[in-house]
Formats: sequence, C-alpha cells, structure tokens
Amino acid sequence: MRTGSLNQLKKIHYKASPAPALNTMSSTHVFNPNEDVNTAKQKKRKRATGHFECTYPNCSKTFTRSDHLSRHRLNHNPTRRYVCSWEGCDKSFARSDVRDKHFQRHQQRNVLPSPTTPVSEKDGSSRTMVKDGSNKDIFRWLLNTDYAVQDFLPGKVIEPLDSFFYFDVDRSPDSDIQDLLIGSKGTDIVRQPVVMEQPDAAGKSQEKGLHSSYVPESGQKVSSDGKNNFNNSNGDPTLIDQTYFDDVLRDKLIQLVPGLQYHADFEPVVIRYCLNVFWTVFHPQYPFIHRPTFKSAEAHPLLLLSIIMVGLGFVNKNPDHRIDSISITDSYSLGNIIAHPLRWLICSSHEFTTPPELWIIQSLILLEIYEINFSNRKLHERAYLHHGLKTQLLRRSPLLGGDPLKNKQDDDESNTTNAQKWLKRESMKRAAFMCFHLDTTHGAIFGHEMILNSHQIKFSLPCNENLWNQTLSGSEKIKPAMNFLDVLKLLLKQQDPPSTLVETFDFSSNHLNENLKLSGLISVLFQLEEKDMELKLLEWESMKASWRDTLTLALDWWKDHLLSQKLSTFSNLSGNYCTGTSLLCEFPVYFILQTFMKMKQYDFIIFTGAPTRMNVRVGMSDYTIVEKRIRSWSKSSAGSFSVVFLYLFLIDLLLVSDAEKQDLEFTYDPNTDPILYRPNLVALSLMILWSYNFIQEGPESTVMANLKEGMDDLPMNDKDIPYQECGRDYLKRIRNELMVDENQLKLSSDLNTIKLYSKIITGMTHKNRMVGLLKFFKKGFLNCTSTICREYGRLLENCISRSLGRRRILCNNMNQ
Repeated sequence: MRTGSLNQLKKIHYKASPAPALNTMSSTHVFNPNEDVNTAKQKKRKRATGHFECTYPNCSKTFTRSDHLSRHRLNHNPTRRYVCSWEGCDKSFARSDVRDKHFQRHQQRNVLPSPTTPVSEKDGSSRTMVKDGSNKDIFRWLLNTDYAVQDFLPGKVIEPLDSFFYFDVDRSPDSDIQDLLIGSKGTDIVRQPVVMEQPDAAGKSQEKGLHSSYVPESGQKVSSDGKNNFNNSNGDPTLIDQTYFDDVLRDKLIQLVPGLQYHADFEPVVIRYCLNVFWTVFHPQYPFIHRPTFKSAEAHPLLLLSIIMVGLGFVNKNPDHRIDSISITDSYSLGNIIAHPLRWLICSSHEFTTPPELWIIQSLILLEIYEINFSNRKLHERAYLHHGLKTQLLRRSPLLGGDPLKNKQDDDESNTTNAQKWLKRESMKRAAFMCFHLDTTHGAIFGHEMILNSHQIKFSLPCNENLWNQTLSGSEKIKPAMNFLDVLKLLLKQQDPPSTLVETFDFSSNHLNENLKLSGLISVLFQLEEKDMELKLLEWESMKASWRDTLTLALDWWKDHLLSQKLSTFSNLSGNYCTGTSLLCEFPVYFILQTFMKMKQYDFIIFTGAPTRMNVRVGMSDYTIVEKRIRSWSKSSAGSFSVVFLYLFLIDLLLVSDAEKQDLEFTYDPNTDPILYRPNLVALSLMILWSYNFIQEGPESTVMANLKEGMDDLPMNDKDIPYQECGRDYLKRIRNELMVDENQLKLSSDLNTIKLYSKIITGMTHKNRMVGLLKFFKKGFLNCTSTICREYGRLLENCISRSLGRRRILCNNMNQ
C-alpha cells in the first residue's frame, strides 16, 4: 500500500468517528486502498441528465427517475410539515428525510447519542428510524487511528461490532441472512452503545458467579414460578433458571448483535425453547457446564449467546420441535447471525486475557462445535483456523501450564471445603477435557491437525455425574477420580484397576469419561503414526515398533467395558427414527478407527471425487497416488477387517429388530440425528465402504458408461436411478451372510468373531451393489442444513454415478 495515497485519503475525506450502521451493500465503486484519490474520482460514474422535468414555475430541475421528481415536488407543495422532536428545537421541514438528517446532526453533537429518531407516519403513529450509513463512513471508521484497543477497557462506552464485516454469508433456503444482518429489506440496524463492566472503588470488578462476569442489575430477578420456562412435552421443571429469557435479556443480546432484532425467530418464547433443547439434548452428551448453578439471567451475555446458538443447531434434532405452541421458521440463519460476529466479540472482551476466564473457554468450545457441525463452509474453515486458541489460553493456566516434565498436576479436589472453588476447578477441568476431545475428534473425522496430545493431560478425569448434577452445600466428601494418564495406561494394558485404587478413586462410568478414554486412544494412534512417518522419512525404520495390535486390543477392551456398564442411552431424544440397537452406536468414531490405523480420511475424500481438499486443488496425479494406496489397503487383511466394523455400524443403525426378529422400518436423516458427529461418520463409513468395494469389484452397472461429459449427471428424480438392490435389502444380505449362527438376533462385536467376519467378507460377491444403499442416504444429506453434510451428499451422488459406469471421476459441484 502506498503510504502517501492512504494518508492523503484519510486527510481529505475522513475524520475519527465510531463505526456507523450499514443498511445497504450496493456500491458503484469498490474501495481500493492502493488506488490514488484522483484516479478514484475519475472512475466515479457520472449520472446522465434525466428526462423528468419539474413543471413548477421558475424551476427547471430535471431528474433521471420519476420518484426523485415526486420527492422534489414536496419542496414546492408540501402536504404536511415534519417537526423536529429534539428537545428545545422547533424547526420543521417539508420532507421527512431532510428532517431525519437534521435530527442526526443533533445526535452527533452529543456524547451519548440517542439511538433512534421518532418518525411520524401518515396515520399519526410513530416508528423508529436509524441514521443512514454509507460505505464512505465504514472506511472512515476502518482508517481511524484513534479508535484503538484502549477504547475497549472497562467503563468505556463502545459501539458493538456490526455485521457489515460479514458480507459473504451462506443463504438458507427460506431466508436471506444478508438482509437479516444488515437490514436491507427496508429496515436499518439500531446500533446501541454497550457499557462494559465498571470496576468498583477499589479497582476490582464486582463479585461474579461461575458463569458470569457481573452481578445482575438491581431488581432483576429470575422467575421461579415456571411461567418463563417454555413448557413442552420435554419440559424439565428443574430448568427454570437455565431457560429463563425475557425481553430485557433479548434487548441486551441485540445490543451485541444488532441483526438479531429483525429475525422472526429471535423472540423470548423461541429462545426459551432453544435453551431447553440445549440442556435436554446437547448437555447430556457433553456436560461441561454446571447446570445447577447456571442462570441465564446472570450468565455472561456472550456465553448465553453461545448456548442459544448451539440450541438452535439442535432444534431439529429434538422430537417435539414442531409442537403447536411454537413456530420456528429458520433456526439455521438465526444461528449463523450469532456465529459470525461471536468470535470477534469474545476476543474483544476486556476479560479476554490469561489466565482465561471460564466463560471464555466455554464460549469458544460451543462456537467451535456450532461452526464445525451446523454452519456454512466459511465458518467451518474459520473454526479450524482458530481451533488452537482455546488450547493456547489453557496452556497459560494452572491446568495445562507449568513444568512440561511434571507427571501430574496438583489436584486437591478431595480436600477442598469450598464448594464454589471446587466447582470452578471442576468446570475448568471439564472445559479443558472438551478441548482435548474436540481436538482428537476433529482430527479423526476431518483430518484437522491435532495440537493437544494425551501426555499433556495431567489431571484427573471428571467427577461422578451424580455429584456434578446436584447443588453442593460444601459439606460433601468428594471421592476423586483417577488421573487421566493412569487410566489410559490401564486401558492400553487391558487391565482392570487393582482393588487398592478402587477404594481410593471413583471409577464410575459416564458418557463423557468414555468419550475421553476413546479420545486418549485416538491421540495415541495419531502420535504413533506421526512418529512412524518421521522414522520412515529419516530412513530409520529399524526403530519402528509394532503398536497397532496393542491399540486394536485396547479398543476392544474399551468396547467390552462400555457394554458392561449400565449407561443410559440417548435413544429417547431422537423420536421415531433409527437410533441403533446398542450403546456403541452412540460412540460412532469407534467403528471407523480401525480404518484410520492404516489409511487417512484424506484418501477416501479424494478417491470419491472431491475436486479440492483444504482449498488445494486435486490433480489426476494426486488421485492416482491415492488410488494406489486404497488398492493396496483393500487387498490386505487390514482392509477387510476394517470394513467389517463399518458394516456392523450401518447394520446396527438401520436394521433394528423387534422381539420376533422382524426388522422395523426406519429411515436416516442427518438433520434429526441427536448424536453429535454421527452424521459425519455415517457419510465417511459409506464412502470407505464404496471405495473398498469399487476397487475390488468395479461398478455395479454400465448404464452411464457411454454418456458424454456434461450430459452425465444423475436424473433429477430418484425414481429414475437404476439399482439392483435396495439399501435395506443390501444390508440384510450382508448381515445374513455374516451370521454363523442363524439364531442370533444381531452380529457379534467380539474381536475374534470380527476376524472370522473379515474372511467371509473377502469371499463375498456383489458387495459393489451399493447404488440402492447410497441412494437411501443421499437425499437426507443433500437436504441437510449443514454445508459439510450437503457436500457429503454430493460426493455420495458422485459415487452413485461412478457405480453406474460414469467415466468422469471428479465431483465438480461438491462445493456449490
């Protein structure tokens, strides 16, 4: 950038001022900081002389548009006068827009401008009008050097970040998020000042709760009569404080994200329902926020926004979301409106420092979960770019910081007598575990780089869930959980804890702890793979050790332990659709780990036809290398062993039998699947199975073999897609051929039996008849609100076309 031109631009055009509201995206010239001012003026389009002439005597003005002429005529023959409503001002105007501009000058001369202008309607009523913004005002704010970091300190009155930084927003089928964000449908955003937390006289903030940064306003109370809690068939009477939401909270959140006020779904009754969904559908799976002490009226507004956002992502996954007393029109666009500015709002908070506040880590976790699972491609990639932020904050805290060679962190939870301190430590520990779980899960499913390894987790597992879900008095004697690394060592050795440890530590099982153990095994798997890769590159392969068998046995040990526990399932959350016949279906990553011991997720995404991977275009040379690796894998015993687990997963998910061995009819819709990440793993399982069978047996038919490129797309109507076997019959055939004992109700997951299944799979024929199975799943993924799942749907379409003989490999429309 030429400094002279930029300084000249600032000097000529802009003065320091807060960022204005934006009500339009239209512009005749795109600002280029490298462009000289004179050049920009020359490029500015001049409007031609119009043909609409004013006929008023002695007025010769002409206009290019008739509506401009009509507006001009009001100056000659005003039908009414518009009086300025500012106190002490008695001016009147012939036109309302001139009066509005005059009113804005009143606002600009005051330290705390009034955010709205009363405008008289024809019927005498009043409405709210906001000052008009322009692109010029935006650049004036962007180039302003006086609007700096110190403006965000406590006690400063700041303008919240408007949504005009986020122009490229994914559009949902039913609404235009750009219109909702910037109010271009005839409505403008009200930009109200936000007053940050004021320190007390001693310079310290007021005492705050576990999930808040401030004490509630004087007189503000949380209703305890249940009237403010959304009452539905899933309603929990204990969720009154957690689901409280009124107009006061709504206005506070609108101050942070102004675009919310124009969304039809951002109403208290809908938000209370979304909060209820969060606590009843998401929270049981990942209970890292302490529910008994959480109060929405007292929680930090950004944490509350994060919870609402995730609740919106899970709305369709709740069986009662279409009840008569509530109407949710577009939860997807509302969630994205919150997600776009939320990361900036969190990072610009004066509390965003080290060691991190609990609400900061919790909010970042929820934001990443939403961005990865429920948003558009842009937000999905943003989550990956920023996923290390949580870990770096925690590394500057007592949990992950300190001596890197120390085996254990000091964990004196059993000796504490202060319930509040114990809760804060346990909450922060659970947040750190969630960071670890997200890191490993996203590495396994999406191929993201892991930055937090198992050996860095030096504290104990989360406490007993019964203890976590109750309100503590401080007199409880807490039996500590065992150190995470010690539990992982026992798991790798396939050993039960000795009786001496059982007497000392709490070994009770729950969904979160089982997920964390599985994450520990994933972390070990990827660390050892990286070590082997380094040794191979250094040509030091004599140092490589065999560890895959140990991990396979450890996974089997984990599975047996899980199935022996009496854990409650989440099946009741999903309504009348497939949920699986065993608890294992709620830990879907288990089924795919055997494949990832030999292959990478990258290989199967490329082989099924993805034209790009992490913004890198795929060439034919890349595809050829991947095809060679998959061919080698599919011909090996590891390949057949891996696909058995995937067949077991899909059979367990779809072929649910009653007591009389009659298969029940279920469908699968990723939009309504309540288990986080399971839709992604279902799609990956289908792509891996297709790759294995396509390499072994080729396409199912050749009906599309002679079609020219450009004319080789699938028929628009699914009924016109030819297949030899429907999806359900295909899985039934595979199940029946694998069953050694015809009296079995379902296939065994015993490791030795799976080895027998893998030999049967090798000799099985017609495994490539997958068009019916892919078609069974395709429609649900194509209609999913998640952009990533829609991309999976297009890859499944591509697999169908190639199974029908199409020669073209790449899925050109994957990212559309």
